[in-house]
Amino acid sequence: MSRFAGKWVDDLPAGKCTNFDKFVKALELTEEEIAGYRDYTGGHLTTVNGDEWSYTYEFGGLSKTNHFKINITNPKDTDIEGNEFVNTPKLDPSNPNKMVEMTKTWRPNGSIMTTKMERTLNETGDKQYTELTHIESGVTIKSTMSKVVV
Repeated sequence: MSRFAGKWVDDLPAGKCTNFDKFVKALELTEEEIAGYRDYTGGHLTTVNGDEWSYTYEFGGLSKTNHFKINITNPKDTDIEGNEFVNTPKLDPSNPNKMVEMTKTWRPNGSIMTTKMERTLNETGDKQYTELTHIESGVTIKSTMSKVVV
């Protein structure tokens, strides 16, 4: 069982994360979208069954579960906001506490956005440090999540 399994919540609202303003500007979000994210404290449930994983997200009264396999490029799926995406999550073979996810997302305006999410667990497995980089601009937003005991 991976140490990534479990329920994770952001330690701070998105607007307080390192580089939030630069990141949302790089994504070309509208003021309305930025306002919706600024005070948002997110989280997800990670379920692991061998190389088959799932993330369940909740946002704005919506809930969405995405299923995927580790170490392959997964089939196209739809995120919680209705955008199509393809992800390639890989566990670091030299560090079981690190996972890197490359994701290509088709946005409603027709543009394609590529991101790299690096997730690293601390030694005790109760903190997850995330760095999400918008590949096209090189801007990275950083946050920390805590594992919730349920």
